[in-house]
Amino acid sequence: MRLISFISLLLMYDNFGMDFLLSFIDSLQIWHFLLIALFVLIISTLAGDTDILPWIAFSLFLVGLLELFNVSATFQLISLPIFILISLLLSRKYIYIGEENKIAEDISSLKNEKIRIVKINN
Repeated sequence: MRLISFISLLLMYDNFGMDFLLSFIDSLQIWHFLLIALFVLIISTLAGDTDILPWIAFSLFLVGLLELFNVSATFQLISLPIFILISLLLSRKYIYIGEENKIAEDISSLKNEKIRIVKINN
């Protein structure tokens, strides 16, 4: 009996948490999303990150654009990770074309490779 009341209490609390989250997202306006995206972009610039954070900022910008069309908070919540995954996959596919890692991790990666020595430090 106690287990059933505990489970029902957890379900009720979980529903309250989701309602609070959806009402919070629904209360945000477009400029909130754009400011958060700008903040993430500034943090990524200061940290020197070009791999993930700019694409998260771009995804937040896209979710902010969804706010222009009065899309529901549930759809915004679902679309953010989808936008992040799509932007990361497309950035790897189209932006980083032809860039190979030319840094040798260990000596075995240099086997059967031609190298040019420019300078030797003593």
